[in-house]
Amino acid sequence: MMKVTPIFPIENAVKKRVTFDTLVASSVHCTAVLAAIAAVLHAGCFAAAIILSRANSTNPVAVYELYRPAFVVSTAAARGNLKQSCPRADLTLLTLQADFANYSVSGSWVPAKSAPFGVRLNGYNLLFLIFGVSCLAQLNVLWEYRHALAEGKYEYFETPCAARWLEYAFTSPSMVLVIAACLAIRDAQTLMLLAAAQGALVQFGFAMECAFSLRWLEDARYDAMNTPVAFNFLPIAPAFHSLPKKISYQLWYWSFVPSTVLHVLVWGILISNFAQDKCFDNQPSVPPWLVAILIGQGVFFTLFMVVAIGQAWFLGMIPCFPSKEVTHDQVKLSFRVAFACYTFLSMAAKVMLGVTYLAYVAEFPFYTPA
Repeated sequence: MMKVTPIFPIENAVKKRVTFDTLVASSVHCTAVLAAIAAVLHAGCFAAAIILSRANSTNPVAVYELYRPAFVVSTAAARGNLKQSCPRADLTLLTLQADFANYSVSGSWVPAKSAPFGVRLNGYNLLFLIFGVSCLAQLNVLWEYRHALAEGKYEYFETPCAARWLEYAFTSPSMVLVIAACLAIRDAQTLMLLAAAQGALVQFGFAMECAFSLRWLEDARYDAMNTPVAFNFLPIAPAFHSLPKKISYQLWYWSFVPSTVLHVLVWGILISNFAQDKCFDNQPSVPPWLVAILIGQGVFFTLFMVVAIGQAWFLGMIPCFPSKEVTHDQVKLSFRVAFACYTFLSMAAKVMLGVTYLAYVAEFPFYTPA
């Protein structure tokens, strides 16, 4: 007797595939809408920066020009007592002041005679770079979306996106430089190291995405991908022996940890330079636009890390938590959601920085002519 196989499972599978494909198109469409909005906003901020830069060409408010502190003392005894200075003191006048017994020493910023690599930058130049590169990046996303619709394939939104992290390699360090300059951090070496740390930090994001893409391959069907990483920790810490040794887990872990350390280091320097005790009783209060710049950017930069943690959690890659098997569709879903989140966070962070920075220098210009 011939056995008849029911067709209902096949029908359900077809319906499930249609539903998943519809979900793919819908989520990618939302990302494309965000990219279009971001491109328009970035272009608008770029134009606003150009207009304001030209309007202040005769009396520039270049917040980012590099300076060095110079002190003036009246007596030799005062020079002997001058051991340290307040690093931010009176931001309104951009001066330094230090009080000692029987002496008062004050100083001001003197423009540096040389700039790193011979390039002089100011806040407007950095905004041009940030919004110009970001606008081109979002237009590229729209271009890829157009091709995805035509071909019915959405790999660009479901795989590690090197173009995104290349964009962040230019824009993220520039944003940190703007924030640091607003906090009166002007030392060239410090600024270069902050920018380098931020640039290295964002590149770990691409490595984490590569780890996510490997996640679904590591099952019994792919013995080659199951080869563990040689990792035997110190005997005094046996708990680490239980951590998964698969390539995807180890790649994610050794990318996430150093990026977190760099994030804490960069923002620890920025916050410590801001959150200091008053140097003297009548010191003016901190400008509100400066507070908005620091808090707003600190929140947005940290949310990028939260997205990476959420993607790792969804795929069961958090160390010390039970692992789980995932499908290729789940990995693609995590990439699409993360793509939309990164697009929104990037747009919001950059637009907020542009608005608050331009408002800050308009209300509180502290340019010192050379």
